[in-house]
Amino acid sequence: MLGWLVFAGVALSVFAADMVSKYWAFATVAGIPVRPDPSYPGSGIPEHASIAVIPHVLDLHLILNRGAVFGMGQGQQGLFVVVSVLASLFIVWMMSVSSRRAWLMHVALGLILAGALGNLYDRVMFGAVRDLFWMLPTLGLWPWIFNLADAVLMTGVGLILLMSFRGGQRAEPASA
Repeated sequence: MLGWLVFAGVALSVFAADMVSKYWAFATVAGIPVRPDPSYPGSGIPEHASIAVIPHVLDLHLILNRGAVFGMGQGQQGLFVVVSVLASLFIVWMMSVSSRRAWLMHVALGLILAGALGNLYDRVMFGAVRDLFWMLPTLGLWPWIFNLADAVLMTGVGLILLMSFRGGQRAEPASA
């Protein structure tokens, strides 16, 4: 039971943080509120200067991404919605077969679910994913703009990979 509470607590709190960050950024960063129109995905963001959060390290800049990670697969919204739903179901199944004591796995799965649901929400509501964070903008080393959902999804996957390199965990159902 505690495992499910950790999983749900992480997923819900991080999903909420992702939504708040996107709504706040799209209401303020461009100087005027930006309301993406699902009828015309990718449109509606006026030209605007980036806002430096940490100079030369992190800027806020708004884009609408109709693709997946790193902008791949532009315009494949239907496919991404289906994949997100299936991935979310798989994550819940993974949680159900994880060890009761695998709290780090529960955190990782909660992060992945929060990221998947955050971007799924955007795809369904706006026809594109709202991205806002730009790392190392002046260096050109990281050209991709991303959101909190992307960051936590990748963090969750990274945690699972690290755990798998450590030798994995025994399967003991979470509900037992």
